Amino acid sequence: MKKFLVFLGVVVVIGGGVGLVILTRPNTAHAPQAPASSTKTTAASTAGGKTACTIYTAADAQKLLGSTAQAGSSNADTPTESDAIKVSTCTYIQDTGDSLDSLKTAKTASLLVRAPKTQAGTDSNKAQFTTSKPAGVTDVPGYGDAAYWDPQFGQLNILKNNTWYILSYGTTTISSRTLDDGKQFAAILITKL
Repeated sequence: MKKFLVFLGVVVVIGGGVGLVILTRPNTAHAPQAPASSTKTTAASTAGGKTACTIYTAADAQKLLGSTAQAGSSNADTPTESDAIKVSTCTYIQDTGDSLDSLKTAKTASLLVRAPKTQAGTDSNKAQFTTSKPAGVTDVPGYGDAAYWDPQFGQLNILKNNTWYILSYGTTTISSRTLDDGKQFAAILITKL
């Protein structure tokens, strides 16, 4: 159990770091400044008030990871926020026992939701799928308004209704994650995004 808790701690630290990077990722697009009136929060721009854990539930985790799925890290109660973006995460871990070998093969599935609070947040999310899209990614048609697979982080990124969803599924060895893994995770959540 002690090894599982260490593994869980590593997942929490990695998830928090990725969330912070995503939240603070600069928007390099050269879009004009939004007028002051567009900085107000609108119901349509906040993903319907959904957080990662209201979208990705324990029942979803069991479909993906099996009946041994356990809650991992989440910031659902205290999402990370800026003036323009609200970021929430939800992670579940496959319980495969306490041995070191089983921890290496255990899978995790994490959803990060980057919901815009303002027009600037909407513009920033959209830019990540156009002018600021990372190099080396592969466009994935059929998911939301735009989507791409990022092999560097083993993540399927989906833009839907101005909200950026990042789906990570697989072992802790990022290089072993595949687009098919991401699609399997997306198939469970897509109607809730």
